[in-house]
Amino acid sequence: PLQIGCSRLRVELHKKDASIDQQLDPVRVESFVHSKYAVFHKIYKEEKFGVQETHETATQLRWLPFGRSKMRERRRKAEANLKQVQFVSPALTVNGTGNGRSVPVPLSNFVDMQYFGKMSIGTPPQTFTVIFDTGSSNTWVPSIKCRACSGHVRYDPSKSSTYVPRGEYLELKYGKGSATGVLSEDTIILGGRVDHVVFGEMTNVADMDGSEYDGLVGLAFETIALGGVRPLWLSMVDQGLISQSMFSMWLSHRRDLQRGDSTGGMLTFGEPDPELYEGDIFYVPLLMENYWMFYVDTFNLGNYTKEGVVAISDTGTSLLVASQEVFAEIVSVLGCKLTDNKMCYWPRCNTRYMPDMIFVIGGQEFVMTPMDYVLRADSDRGATCYLGMQSAEIGNLDIILGDVWIRKFYTVYDAGRQRMGHAISCRVPPCQHPRPPPDFHDGSFYLGLGSGAGIGLVVGVLVAVLLMRDVRRRRGYKEVPDAQDSETPAPPAPEAQEASSSSGANV
Repeated sequence: PLQIGCSRLRVELHKKDASIDQQLDPVRVESFVHSKYAVFHKIYKEEKFGVQETHETATQLRWLPFGRSKMRERRRKAEANLKQVQFVSPALTVNGTGNGRSVPVPLSNFVDMQYFGKMSIGTPPQTFTVIFDTGSSNTWVPSIKCRACSGHVRYDPSKSSTYVPRGEYLELKYGKGSATGVLSEDTIILGGRVDHVVFGEMTNVADMDGSEYDGLVGLAFETIALGGVRPLWLSMVDQGLISQSMFSMWLSHRRDLQRGDSTGGMLTFGEPDPELYEGDIFYVPLLMENYWMFYVDTFNLGNYTKEGVVAISDTGTSLLVASQEVFAEIVSVLGCKLTDNKMCYWPRCNTRYMPDMIFVIGGQEFVMTPMDYVLRADSDRGATCYLGMQSAEIGNLDIILGDVWIRKFYTVYDAGRQRMGHAISCRVPPCQHPRPPPDFHDGSFYLGLGSGAGIGLVVGVLVAVLLMRDVRRRRGYKEVPDAQDSETPAPPAPEAQEASSSSGANV
């Protein structure tokens, strides 16, 4: 057994018939735990001996609840079966080279509307494409019994040796769509192995046809998890896969993907990745532990200002979402037209005179320019610009900060300290040498200057400024002919994907 004292850790080791009494300093204890008990603990848990979690630091150890003879017997059995047990250390990351402090999960970008990652369930693993959603807390994938899920990867429990049936009924409702099924238990691989995870095995999923994802991983708090299940990301903390109960999100823009400069995004469990943001991270306290909810001190757009804005951060919502009151004021300031599905658009893509959206959070200004909050859709009739925001009934919330926000601001979700953090995102990681922002009006135009020194560099800069001014005058801000400004129906708006319940009636 392991016993914790006030100033030292007393460890009794039992080897064969002799007992060895050692007093170890914290450094040796930590090394000992990783090399011995971490492995044995995992094996005991797989054999259902009821062992509690073993963490990285000595002060977080739990004693093993069995006597000396049982320990000798089970250790001999464990050593004999080591080669037969698939074990992933809590210190491993997705590529097997981590230190237990963070687990990176790469994401794919689907036309700036959805961001996906990979997750595996079962032994041997069955791999799924999933959305990571901070607006809900349950994890689910389609079942092999789901008839409406053709074309998607479906979970087959009969092919997993670690599957444990639970059978409780589960029904999930989101802002768009719903899913029903039963609770099941199995091993999940997400940057490392997480044992005994309870998730939804869904037998009926609405609006599954044509979607790019198979399932969903909820990243909100346990208080809103249906079925009383432990969210996957908290199980990762419990089992030592990550050292802190926090994660962060970085999302790319498709204009950078078209140039082949970056991955679609990165979800980092554990400590934030400094290569994905610029400057400092500014934190603000959470209002409560359900959704990732916080106060925006002031929201300003042109001559419209609202104080005391209640907001949530939601990675499962593609756009910004505002209450009907706030959305009406924004439409009035921007002077845009509304489509049948209440999308705000401009028949001419000229954002030159549009104001910035300014959010003051924790006393710090976060500015979204028109290039950040306006979406451009190209068609045979030319380009049409849409406001990256929709209106919805969102209860007592004022605004939902979806992917449009997260593309501009690297977002940190810190449950351990009950706070949210924001920083300027790198357009093209790493951040050491960021490129100049693109010209929004001509997404293919970038100015590159060769290296030089002395007067050559000065002349090069002056020529570049003159060229930029001329190009922007002739190309970037050239008015569209009046024929394109006629009252013709707007092309179909990009359909926002809202995977989370935060934008629906469940708030």
